[in-house]
Amino acid sequence: MLFLIRFSTNAINTRAATSTNIGVIPWSDAAGWVQGAEDAAQGRRLEDFASRRPLYALFLAALFALVGAPYLHAMIAQVLLTCVVVTIVFRLFKDYPARILTAFFLANLAIWEPTTQSVFLTENLAILLLVPGLALIWLGLSGGPMAFCYLGLFLLGLSQAVRPWAVMGLATVPFVAFFLRGTVKAKIRTFLLCLLFVAWGYSFHPAATHLFASP
Repeated sequence: MLFLIRFSTNAINTRAATSTNIGVIPWSDAAGWVQGAEDAAQGRRLEDFASRRPLYALFLAALFALVGAPYLHAMIAQVLLTCVVVTIVFRLFKDYPARILTAFFLANLAIWEPTTQSVFLTENLAILLLVPGLALIWLGLSGGPMAFCYLGLFLLGLSQAVRPWAVMGLATVPFVAFFLRGTVKAKIRTFLLCLLFVAWGYSFHPAATHLFASP
């Protein structure tokens, strides 16, 4: 049912897209990202709007190269990518014991911001990174391998590199290390590792800006 809600919402929004919104004929922010994707595909450096967050323009350029130039094809691909990501998260939680909490969490992931995937905005890629990132952090802090937590924190930082969310709020996530069991030395080590993985994910923004955006 959750998948049907997400997919039908995307389908309705995509079908209704006209030149009067950020849809099949992109304008406003979407036009800037599409222009950036076309510049990247032609080997030109990103300028103006697209240079602010180059990772999404590069992602969009790769998507156009993969599915073809028609904008509608890229929108459908974004919808399918969302479904793939949600499916992966569902599989990660398949054997998680707290079933009521898990069901609530997964339901929110499945229906969270379903309309954004059918337009060209940075939220598209950022959500695809943030959703599995939060899921992996939760698994890692709930008795699973800490490697899950570190990978989730990397994805959290990478989502910030694509689009800044509640930056200061999400930046506090590494401090959960001090609420884990263990010695003070172990907690400090875990905190530094958490901070390192968040910073590593975010570092893709300045790297992409340096490599692909105009000075």
